[in-house]
Amino acid sequence: MGLRLTREMWDDWALENRIRFFKFSEFVKEEGGYIDSDLVLKMERLREYCGFPLIITSGYRSAQKNKDVGGASASLHLEGRAVDVSIRGFSPSMLYRLVKGAFLVGFGGVILYPSHVHLDIREVEVFMVADYNKKKT
Repeated sequence: MGLRLTREMWDDWALENRIRFFKFSEFVKEEGGYIDSDLVLKMERLREYCGFPLIITSGYRSAQKNKDVGGASASLHLEGRAVDVSIRGFSPSMLYRLVKGAFLVGFGGVILYPSHVHLDIREVEVFMVADYNKKKT
């Protein structure tokens, strides 16, 4: 696990680590939130590998926000260790590059949803396609 990056730490850390493609506000939209530095470094490498912008639709989530969006109770978003991304101008080859790149740069979890791709830095590699036909209980 990396550093828990806060808004106050971001500028110096991002400069020192040459973060070019992302801003703290893309990862954390809630006051008091944070993001894991390992996740940011992997996102930076993934963006470079893909060669096209990755739009972060969700990063860190508070417990209430996670509940509001129907997130898993043990979601890595709660720990600042997960992001959901989408691609502008989507094509199958872009999705292929995103998924392949995610594993190459070290993401542990890759879950495909109809509207986005979930990426996280869990220890054990997991690849899933979400089944929206299942009813939640």
